[in-house]
Amino acid sequence: RLHCLERPLRPQLGATLMALESLEQARRIAALASEKLGENVVILDMRPVCVYTDYFVIATGRNTRQTKAIVDEVYTELKAEAGLTPDEVALLAGLVTVLPGSTPVNINTAPQDLIEALTDNPVQARQLGSMRDRAGFLTPADVATAQVILPPGVGYASRLYWVTVTVQVDQTTQSLRSLLQRRAGSGGQPSVVVIERDRALVPVF
Repeated sequence: RLHCLERPLRPQLGATLMALESLEQARRIAALASEKLGENVVILDMRPVCVYTDYFVIATGRNTRQTKAIVDEVYTELKAEAGLTPDEVALLAGLVTVLPGSTPVNINTAPQDLIEALTDNPVQARQLGSMRDRAGFLTPADVATAQVILPPGVGYASRLYWVTVTVQVDQTTQSLRSLLQRRAGSGGQPSVVVIERDRALVPVF
C-alpha cells in the first residue's frame, strides 16, 4: 500500500510532481500499477478519517516477483519525474506493503484510521475498535451486531506473517527475516510454508 502525501516531500521537487494535487498523484500511481498488470487497483479516499495522508493506493500482484515489479515501477517513475533523493525514496518505502497474491485486509490487526476508511463511518469504526479492544478480536457476529457492512476484501484473520530471528555471533549480528504463509494442508490440516527469506549481516561496533 502506498500513501500519497498531501504536500510535496520538499519544495525543490521536479515541476511535474509539484504540480500534481494529491488525487492526481494517487491516479498516477494507480496508472503505473496498472501498466505493470496490477490487479484490483483501487484508490481509497482517506481525507475524511485521517490527517497524515489523503489517499491509499492498493493493487494486487499475481506473485511476489510481479508485486515487487509494481513497487519498483512506482519508485522508478516517481524518482524520474520528481528527482526524489534516496532519503525521500526511503520515506516512501516505509509506506509500502508488498505481499504475494490477493491478501484481504485483516480487520483484527488494521489500524483504527483504516477501519474508518473501510466503514466510511467514524462512529461505527470507533464502535468496532472498542469491541475489538474489549474482546481482543472481532468476529462476523460482532460486525453484524454493530450493523456495519464491510466492503469486499476484508477478513478476520491473516495468512501471511513476517518472522525475524536475530542472533549475535562474536562481533556480528546475523538476522534472518522470513515471510510465512499458513495454508490448508492434506486432510484439512494447517501447514506453514516459507514464501521468501532475507538474510542480513550487521556488524556490532
